[in-house]
Order: sequence, then C-alpha cells, then structure tokens
Amino acid sequence: MDDSALINRSLEIFVSIAFSIQLVYVSISPVSSHIRISGIHSQIARPGVPRSPSSRFRDLAEFL
Repeated sequence: MDDSALINRSLEIFVSIAFSIQLVYVSISPVSSHIRISGIHSQIARPGVPRSPSSRFRDLAEFL
C-alpha cells in the first residue's frame, strides 16, 4: 500500500466517523427538545392527566 492510498483510506474513515457522529447528534437534539415541548403542551392541554409511555412513543413515532 503506497502513501496516497493510505492517506485516502484514513481520510475516508475519518469522514465516515465524523458523519456518523453528526448524524447521531442531529437526530438526538431535535427529538429531545420536541419531547420536552410536547410534554409541556400536553400538561397544559389536559391538566391532571398523566401521559402514558405509549402515547409519548406515538408522538415520537409521528415526529420521526
């Protein structure tokens, strides 16, 4: 393996790692803020009625 092939390969690996980290961060951050916001809205809309985990999961599924 010559130097240029080695450099290309390591660059490829670096880019793929960076992309996957960014993908995970991007997919986590809006979802967590959306869950927080929808939780607050549901408490305002129906005070005293606790949200079940299944309805939270349904909200998340609709959001995604």
